[in-house]
Amino acid sequence: MAERLKTSVTESWLTYVVGHPWHVIVPIVLITLLFAWQMPHLRFETSIYDLTIQDLPQTREYEAFKKTFGCEEIVLVVARTPNVFDPKTFGDIDGLASQFEKIKGVRRVISLPGVKRAMDITKKWTLSDFKREIEPVLLLEKNIVSKDGKTTVISLILEDIKQKDPVIAEIQALIEKERAEWSMYQIGMPVVSKALTQYTEQDFLRLPPIT
Repeated sequence: MAERLKTSVTESWLTYVVGHPWHVIVPIVLITLLFAWQMPHLRFETSIYDLTIQDLPQTREYEAFKKTFGCEEIVLVVARTPNVFDPKTFGDIDGLASQFEKIKGVRRVISLPGVKRAMDITKKWTLSDFKREIEPVLLLEKNIVSKDGKTTVISLILEDIKQKDPVIAEIQALIEKERAEWSMYQIGMPVVSKALTQYTEQDFLRLPPIT
């Protein structure tokens, strides 16, 4: 009896929908427009920091760490050159590092020329002297310069800011200027996070229409 009543109600509903399609279509369209009206305010937050639970002890400890030592997020700019220790190339790397320092949102820049200035207190070392001095320093090898002396890394330590996309864009603009001579790219968690955001946006725009 219950199943027969349920079937009867379902058939009545389907008959009503078929007989009055606009009574169903119009509310669906209105609801869709209501949600679409909020689309301009839609934001994609894919950073791991957006998923942080504020009440955790680990989160409070991390915030205390940042107040003492600053943000630990780093963007690495990798430059592949014929010879890092060529005087012109070395000078160009130094100039590029100086330009990175001027970007708003970059707290500190660590580069091979900067290391030379810190080590060469007499200001008399040639590049050959500097290369000879750092060869035994394993901390620098594969962290700031490759073993063959053709690739170097410029480390950009960022400020504790939420929106890092403008910083990444300015870094990329400077990289594009130097790409004619060197092979260069930037990498790091802020860059990966931005890429994830872009892929998420693309999936959001493609998948709903398909489904």
